[in-house]
Amino acid sequence: MKVVSSYAVRIQDHRRAIKATIDIYRAATAFVIDVVNKEWDALGPIYKKDKRLCKTALEHLIHKTAKNPNPKYDFDGKFYKMPSYFRRAVMATAIGAVSSYCSSLANWEAGGRQGREPKLTYDRDVMPVFYKDNTSLSEDMLNGDSDTVYLKLFVNKDWVWVPIQCRHQDTKYLAKWWRGVKASAPTLEMERRKGRRNNVFYLRYAFEEQRDLSLRDEPLEARTILSVDLGINNDAVCSVMCADGTVLGRRFINFPREKDRLQHLLNRSRREQREHGRTGGRRTWDTVNNINSQLTTLIANAIVGMAVEYAVNVIVFEALNFHGKIKGRKKQRIHMWRKRAIQDMVEHKAHRNLIRVSRVCAWGTSRLAFDGSGEILRGWVTLSKAEIAKLSAMTAAERKKAKGRPGTRCGQELCTFQNGKEYNCDLSASYNIGARYFLREWCKVIPGLEDKLPKTTLRTYANLKNLKLQFASAAAA
Repeated sequence: MKVVSSYAVRIQDHRRAIKATIDIYRAATAFVIDVVNKEWDALGPIYKKDKRLCKTALEHLIHKTAKNPNPKYDFDGKFYKMPSYFRRAVMATAIGAVSSYCSSLANWEAGGRQGREPKLTYDRDVMPVFYKDNTSLSEDMLNGDSDTVYLKLFVNKDWVWVPIQCRHQDTKYLAKWWRGVKASAPTLEMERRKGRRNNVFYLRYAFEEQRDLSLRDEPLEARTILSVDLGINNDAVCSVMCADGTVLGRRFINFPREKDRLQHLLNRSRREQREHGRTGGRRTWDTVNNINSQLTTLIANAIVGMAVEYAVNVIVFEALNFHGKIKGRKKQRIHMWRKRAIQDMVEHKAHRNLIRVSRVCAWGTSRLAFDGSGEILRGWVTLSKAEIAKLSAMTAAERKKAKGRPGTRCGQELCTFQNGKEYNCDLSASYNIGARYFLREWCKVIPGLEDKLPKTTLRTYANLKNLKLQFASAAAA
């Protein structure tokens, strides 16, 4: 499979020329969008048949050549000597924008004109792509021989080659890890910084690699997985499991320093908002988002590091798709929980290390005990059997409102099973995630097994252990 990674190189100088290039590129995009919108009755049927012919027809309308001396629209006079690759990129953006607008308008009219009417936006925050040899020369920089990249920019009403100085740390990183890897044309990015005069510009390069994941495929009975339970109290709880249910390793991944710093800044932002209204605490929130992004990277690196250490074949996650409004006292922490970003980053890193990624249904993995004893009593420990029976008969709301609570109330990390066993909630969930994956895979191999097992949302580690005993008894017989 094809794995694409990207890295942004920070630009050190020529910000004014870069800003002028962005402005004229966006002005050209707005001009061509207007042309495509006016001529869509003629360009639309061509676009449906052949997109390349549509670009050729549009270029005939705006670009002057020896065979086309009098185009209908004077693009070349308004944007003098614009590089051909920039012009064609602008044309592709304009055709896509108008096509999307016409489709949305048709759907709106077909749906009874309900809701707001779609509008065509001319001023778009598009950024230029500097194509190799035509508008950018960056081979020396990618090989680590120089910190300079040459870009064709709009300077003094002309398009000229400009040497751009890049940050040495970035070029050193590219030379170390990406030398010899196929690189795409760099895309310009802009980071807007509040309260500062100048923006920061980056050149983002994408690197394409080929990875054959089938090299690590093994039969199901010899396969090992890393089941991961992502959480809020513990960042991640990982268990290395075999197909018969044997646990080879366990690890609690937690970064208390970053989380404590994050909570401190959240408290500060609340105070600043109380004092200064909704506009208060903006810079604090920027720091909060940066720390949250750093925490995502640390968690993903730790998960992949454990997977590589134990040479697992698959990393298994829960399919976490939250819908609806989040309520409760922890809603801010849940909103900031970057569960999908962690999984996406782990998936990218895992594929680079020839490790597959799979997801299972998340319903019941944390609610059911891994030993098959039923629902857990989360946060309750040191309970007698009578107290367990009493709490089991109560709903969650009744347990919360109960005043004379039996036993000892502890943090949400610990729980009590129906048989009185005390265990860690997240560790139990990680066992259930791994068991749910293997039971699903065994159902693909063994005909009729799906009908004998409980529903997907009720499958626990105990079901996998029982399946192992059935295999042992069958082998003995």
